[in-house]
Amino acid sequence: MASATFLERLIASGLVIPTGVDGLYGRNADFEAVVEGLDALATRWGANDAAERVRFPPAMPRDHFERSEYLKGFPQLAGTVHCFCGDERAHRDILRCIEAGEDWTTGQVASRVVLTPAACYEVYPMLAARGPLPDGGKLVDVMSWCFRHEPSLQPTRMQLFRMREYVRVGTPDEIMAFRGDWMGRAVPLIESLGLPHRMELANDPFFGRP
Repeated sequence: MASATFLERLIASGLVIPTGVDGLYGRNADFEAVVEGLDALATRWGANDAAERVRFPPAMPRDHFERSEYLKGFPQLAGTVHCFCGDERAHRDILRCIEAGEDWTTGQVASRVVLTPAACYEVYPMLAARGPLPDGGKLVDVMSWCFRHEPSLQPTRMQLFRMREYVRVGTPDEIMAFRGDWMGRAVPLIESLGLPHRMELANDPFFGRP
């Protein structure tokens, strides 16, 4: 008999709860305790930075999403919110389709809401609405539930997941200094958890491959 996969072990232990859709899981109390502990750890390690703390819902305005240019690189990952906008006759058609086992979604219309693909996406319009940045730029601590349409049997590739970020906005020198500072914090932070680690150069597909 083949050994159980990582996902199968997580399900058997009760840490994640299958829903019948790949990449969409419930989480039990032990799983949530780990997430909450990591969240608190990130807060402690960033406390002296005095970041502005904001939290956004798992959806964002469609016009903000369009201006982000996410669709240029990842149209297959995007998730839109469609809603019923019909009359009573259209409602009866939906019920008939459900009863017949047919597709009932054809009458849905795209709303002004899109599922958030990355927590930082709502930070930029928030700051832009305030006008010019103050001297020294801005640091924002943001968290949001995010969605990416990539069904997978790998539990590390969930379709809906939480993302926590420290977003630094400022001059190139300020950004590089912030990056260097957190690279210096990363190693002792991971070591405090007793986890194996290494620092490597990497490409970020969100910003091309320089």
